[in-house]
Amino acid sequence: MSSTYPSWIFDDTPIDDPLGEGQAVVDFFNFLRHPASDHPEKRLGLPFFWERIYRRIYGPRRENGRRVVRQVFIMMPRGARKTTYVGGGLGLYHTIGKPRRPHGEVLLGAGSEDQAELALDEAARMVE
Repeated sequence: MSSTYPSWIFDDTPIDDPLGEGQAVVDFFNFLRHPASDHPEKRLGLPFFWERIYRRIYGPRRENGRRVVRQVFIMMPRGARKTTYVGGGLGLYHTIGKPRRPHGEVLLGAGSEDQAELALDEAARMVE
């Protein structure tokens, strides 16, 4: 099976972001620290393709201000840091970042209890 992906993931084409929400999520990830990081100041670092995905999810808006992308299904190979960037980081973004809601909940779905625990541990390490 050949791997196919949308061309916008790896190119530099502009992604519409009229409210700055795509930039806000990128800024949040660039602020996070991770104890296992080899980046300066232990910054988590957001790989280019993750940045493009988040900009595409959070940036484009309809005329009424609602996000164009409302549901996301991502398939990536092992080692793409899905647990860190989606389970841990994105969960934190919705818990303490710009999109948080008073008394809101963030649910994490995982294929196993071990995987869910890994994501929670990643988020906890970022907060510490």
